[in-house]
Amino acid sequence: MRAAFYISDGTAITSEVFGHALLSLFPMEFEHDTISFVETKEKAIEACKRINKAAKRTGMPPLVFHTFVNPDIREIIDGCDGVIYNFLEHFIAPLEEKLGIKAKPKAHSCLLYTSPSPRDS
Repeated sequence: MRAAFYISDGTAITSEVFGHALLSLFPMEFEHDTISFVETKEKAIEACKRINKAAKRTGMPPLVFHTFVNPDIREIIDGCDGVIYNFLEHFIAPLEEKLGIKAKPKAHSCLLYTSPSPRDS
């Protein structure tokens, strides 16, 4: 059975949702593993070891879905023995261009947005 990892420097909920949505399109079973709060290089190295161990055990490179903002941690994870799917890379540059500012390579922050109610208009 092929392993699928969902990893982030936050809760990994985004990685899980996107990863599960994609994998649901394929009629096969996966061994799922979520690694949350990989906020340091040491934790990234440990996560990479888990991925590499799964690759050796299954004989197939694990699918690795991640949403790392920090480039140093992202580089460590991208160097593991998995097939990497970085969900943020396709969105950051276009958003930076449209917003006119650069993204900050910090851990994810949880911001609550509430849309205005009709009464506020």
